[in-house]
Amino acid sequence: MDAIRLVIPHSALWEVFRLFQRLPQAQVFGTVGWSRRPDGTDWLLRRVQPFQPQRQSGSGVLFTEQPAPQVAHPSPLVVVSLPREGRPHACLLHPNGLREPVVMRFLMPGLPEVSAAGGDWSPDTDSAERWSRTAGALGEYGWRRLRQLHYVLVGCGRNGSLIAHTLVRNGATRLTLIDPDTVELHNLDGDGFLPDHLGQPKAHALADSLRTINPLTRLRALACSVSALDALTALKEADVILCAVDHDGARWACAIAAAFYLKPLLDVGTGVLHGEGDEPLLGADLRWIVPGERCLLCMGGVAQEEQVATMRAGMLTERAARLQREWRRERRGSLRTLNQTAVGLALRMLEDYLSARLHTSCWLRLTYEGAIPHLRVVNPARPLSLCLCPHAGGGDEALMNLLRLQRPNLTLEAPAP
Repeated sequence: MDAIRLVIPHSALWEVFRLFQRLPQAQVFGTVGWSRRPDGTDWLLRRVQPFQPQRQSGSGVLFTEQPAPQVAHPSPLVVVSLPREGRPHACLLHPNGLREPVVMRFLMPGLPEVSAAGGDWSPDTDSAERWSRTAGALGEYGWRRLRQLHYVLVGCGRNGSLIAHTLVRNGATRLTLIDPDTVELHNLDGDGFLPDHLGQPKAHALADSLRTINPLTRLRALACSVSALDALTALKEADVILCAVDHDGARWACAIAAAFYLKPLLDVGTGVLHGEGDEPLLGADLRWIVPGERCLLCMGGVAQEEQVATMRAGMLTERAARLQREWRRERRGSLRTLNQTAVGLALRMLEDYLSARLHTSCWLRLTYEGAIPHLRVVNPARPLSLCLCPHAGGGDEALMNLLRLQRPNLTLEAPAP
């Protein structure tokens, strides 16, 4: 039997509580998207409204304050009980009365999960002396959550290799690496890349170096574009997407996956650009984005729209453009010290969110005036009319619709509840 998981954005949950307060004894219905995984299906909560059985006969999520509601419905429902006292509980209710267990994941500080039995999802983890200082600094819950999650890292260059090495050294147990490029001579200042890796796929070389740090870490390396089907499948399985790319087409693809599949996204972008005269222009944008609150496009978007157009044109166009790129035309260079600073600040946001000290999406901007760094929180304007937020939780159906616009002959398995 496939495992069922319900993913609930924080904003939708608060809307459920608001409706409970405004309409006592009411039941609340949520529309959903679906995401098929190798071991089950995610039900992705989208929008909620008061339940009207005559009008809402399809599959969805039913929220109730009753501890054990009796519901008759013509389609499968995930029934979520949110009693005023006691723990929440969820099950998949079939029209014939059969019930299946459901795990709930809440997109809120700590990324908590509640098992079908109603307890906190907290598998046994090794808190040996090796991890004692990290666990002591983050707190036991934050460190265990960091350790339990599956991270999918897109971009294995300077920023990406620093992110990967830091996570594995902090105890992360599962990491997927995605990058289509090979190791070149100028990549050897990245973490873990050695002269023996020259000519090898970056993802594979980085995985090899990470295995020497912790052989028990589950690592998967994909030497392909983020737009390849293998990469898209990996993004669907992520708990957190980490974007450390130097191409805004790939950044846009990560933003799409994060929004469609309700995946928190950590985006790290650094630059050493040509400034006035001989002075370089240094800076970084670091964005922690929680679906249901914001998307990358309404938190600053992307700078290079032509790179997005290349990605959307298809794999052949994307590959040709990648082969023709010359980094010297785009930027002055890279600085390991700037990468280290940016990655450290970005991962602190992740750590603080998992430890429930950071409570919402956050955008940090690092700039330099001469030799003096300046860090500020950027407060984005209201969401753009063309942002991804209206499509949050669209799941496989939303992705198929997008891919078919670019690849008309593509055939994927249709999602189903």
